[in-house]
Amino acid sequence: MRPKITDIADIKDVSELRFKPADRAGSAHLMTPGELRAATERARKLFNEDPKMSNRKESLQRFLDEEKKRETETRYDRANRLRERIAWEVAQERKEKSNSWRRATVVRY
Repeated sequence: MRPKITDIADIKDVSELRFKPADRAGSAHLMTPGELRAATERARKLFNEDPKMSNRKESLQRFLDEEKKRETETRYDRANRLRERIAWEVAQERKEKSNSWRRATVVRY
């Protein structure tokens, strides 16, 4: 019998992910727990440095809200997040492949 995605273990057991949503302006809901903690700490550090800078408070609050939401998530929510993350990773791979192909082609006039 084929395993269901809800049977998937922790994301680190599935694969080593190549792209980081925080580095590519991705959504917090796509981040692994480790990535979310690192992004929250970075946002907290930036907020503590200068709370009046634009969007720092909102950014920190968004990460904190996501962490709070994950405290009560179900296996279905986690599996759905993993499914979305894999789709996002595939899209990033395709973008990189497309961009590298464009740079590799030589246009002659």
